[in-house]
Amino acid sequence: MERFFNPDLSLEAMIAKVKEMIAILPKTTALVVKHALWTGLRPSEAVESVKLIQNSETFTQYYDPSSMTLCHYKFPKQFIRATKKAFLSYITLDNLQLC
Repeated sequence: MERFFNPDLSLEAMIAKVKEMIAILPKTTALVVKHALWTGLRPSEAVESVKLIQNSETFTQYYDPSSMTLCHYKFPKQFIRATKKAFLSYITLDNLQLC
């Protein structure tokens, strides 16, 4: 919405702001922000996603290596909402290892 009301805020300016934010955040928080950007998840969903990735038991259910997807639909409590639903996110193992 900020870009809608501020015509001077270009895509490049928004990316620069995110990079500034990531540079000053603690490393673990910065990685969650990057994960949210890669997946398009809401902040609270990104945190839940990282928890699932870091748990060796849930990771095998959550990540499908053949299609390189995070299967959010397998965890409806965290990702299926009345408004915005997250079913899949395409992401490589390299990017997941940063979480």
